[in-house]
Formats: sequence, structure tokens, C-alpha cells
Amino acid sequence: MRAQHMLSLAREAVARFLGVREEEFLVRRLYQTSLAWYLRAIGEAASRVSEESRARAPQVPWKQIVGTRHILSHEYDRFVPGKLWRVPCVPPP
Repeated sequence: MRAQHMLSLAREAVARFLGVREEEFLVRRLYQTSLAWYLRAIGEAASRVSEESRARAPQVPWKQIVGTRHILSHEYDRFVPGKLWRVPCVPPP
């Protein structure tokens, strides 16, 4: 169920930023914080997926997803909008 929720959020995030140019994203704080919210929610859901369930989906970068959530939530001084921009450029499955 959590994996399905993560996928739904990822698809919604990609759809929200469809048509937004990188230059516009980089100057619009609202876009940046919106995408950060999606990534935190996805990361939080990923952190609650059991090891058994993670083992059934080894292609998913679980550690990276949870790590991104940690950075966005606790290490906000490491927030780099240019890196964040790349996320919605890769469509989810």
C-alpha cells in the first residue's frame, strides 16, 4: 500500500511540473517548496516500507529516497534547487 502511495505521489509531482522550465523552477520558491513537500512525503512513506517488501523491489533506490527526505527535512542548508529540479524530469514507472 505504501509503495502504491509513493508511486501516486511521484506521478502527481511529475504532472504538476510538466511544462515548467528549469529557469522558472529555479526562481520560483513556491515550486521548489512544493516539490520538496512531495519528496518528503514519498521519503516518509519509503521509510515505513518493511525490509521484506524492499527486498521484493530491489530496483527502487530505497536508501536514496529516504536519504533525500532526511536532507529536505533536517539538513535544509544542503537544499540545492538545481538538484531538486532533476527529480521530476525522470518519469516514475
